[in-house]
Amino acid sequence: MDNVHRYLELVRTQLATTLWPLPEHAHARTVAQHCIDIADGIAARTRTAPEIDAKTFAAYTNLLPELTDALDRRGRIELSRAITERAQTEADLPALRTLICDAVQALFSSSPDTTDTTLLIDILRVERETSQAIHEAVNRTVETSEATSEQTDVHDPLTTYLQRHPHEQGQCTIDAITEIPGGYSKKTYLVELHGSSWLPDRVIVRSEKQFNVLGTSLETEYLTLQVVADAGLPVATPYHLETDPTILGGPFALFQWIEGSIIGDIDTVRAPSETFGRSMARAMAQLHSLPTTDVPTSTEAPVAPSRQMAELLDTYRRKWESTGIVSPAVQLAYDWLESACPLLDGHIGLVHCDLGCHNLLVAPDGEVAAILDWEMAKIGNPAQDLGYFYYTAVQLLPWDDFLAAYEAEGGTVPSRLEISFFRLWRELWRLTNISHAKRVIEAGEADDIGLARASICKVDELAARVEGLLMEILQPAHTPAR
Repeated sequence: MDNVHRYLELVRTQLATTLWPLPEHAHARTVAQHCIDIADGIAARTRTAPEIDAKTFAAYTNLLPELTDALDRRGRIELSRAITERAQTEADLPALRTLICDAVQALFSSSPDTTDTTLLIDILRVERETSQAIHEAVNRTVETSEATSEQTDVHDPLTTYLQRHPHEQGQCTIDAITEIPGGYSKKTYLVELHGSSWLPDRVIVRSEKQFNVLGTSLETEYLTLQVVADAGLPVATPYHLETDPTILGGPFALFQWIEGSIIGDIDTVRAPSETFGRSMARAMAQLHSLPTTDVPTSTEAPVAPSRQMAELLDTYRRKWESTGIVSPAVQLAYDWLESACPLLDGHIGLVHCDLGCHNLLVAPDGEVAAILDWEMAKIGNPAQDLGYFYYTAVQLLPWDDFLAAYEAEGGTVPSRLEISFFRLWRELWRLTNISHAKRVIEAGEADDIGLARASICKVDELAARVEGLLMEILQPAHTPAR
């Protein structure tokens, strides 16, 4: 109940400080919708949890004969008995899940045979059905809000900064500032101004949030964009970087405003276009073919993709464990990804790491106008971009056609398993970040209403995706040799 009270406190504060003073503004409507979604999500979970938990416990009970037999064959007699006793004494799903996690680790770490793999898939199926049931219950009343939010808290400090900038020879005046929704680690604003001697009438400002869920650096993003823009890729030209965090509450940068439309979000395409799909194949092939010598990195020399990914998985596994959430599927996902890291040391290039309609602008002719949000870009395996973009690409044209277009433009097509690796990592990465944000919000360490909404309304959908992808990967024809 303490966590529920924390969410309700956050909702009440946001309503009191944002909705009522600005009832006519889009920002107020967006916050109000988030608050409603959170309340609906909590109510749906509370209402359906007992029935869903009971079904999950029963499903695991049905798997006990196969599970205990598999553990007995591997000499894990004590674990086998503990699971049996727990299932027979009381319907304590969290405690049983903890033991199931131990069983999953025991089976996967000992080179599972076909029978064990089938059992792992059955466990994943139980978890997936649970996640889907919760998601469907929450999703009946929750809708995504995409309203633009208007903010004025940066108007005065940004005006003063621009007017005093050494490049400014005129009298810069800001006419309007509109916050662009989306993004958990950076704030993005469209700034309309006049009278500047060095900036156009419209610029984009990106600033770091106080709570940066991704831990990315705006400075690295800016320097990467300079390299990409110089190479002629469709991106926003970087104008200026300010690292002083005291002006807008964090470092910020000015970028070119590019006219274009967003035709979807991270998961869906609202206006599918084969032209756009082929344009993206061309842009991605060009990106992955760029020389990497001038790309900024966090190390003195580029790290091999396998080592880079292994280190990242270790960091994110610990991030997941800090949430206190018990999930056999998430544990298995991290175990499988770690085992498959050696597959990644093939072709390397500059990768964006977050491609989807939420980070793309479409020109009137259907071509890519701009690829946005380069905060996670790095030198790595191009399969990461292909795995991330898979969900968008298949809504634009058949996947084999997209890969053929990518290859025709000079891209190197990775193996199916490399792409599956990053399809899984995309969802696990999102699930871990949002689950971590949930812990931070419940601890009172952050008050981001968008993250609060995601932690209530999105986690089960992402969990179901992780579980479904693992079921697909663990099929014998798909699993790498260990």
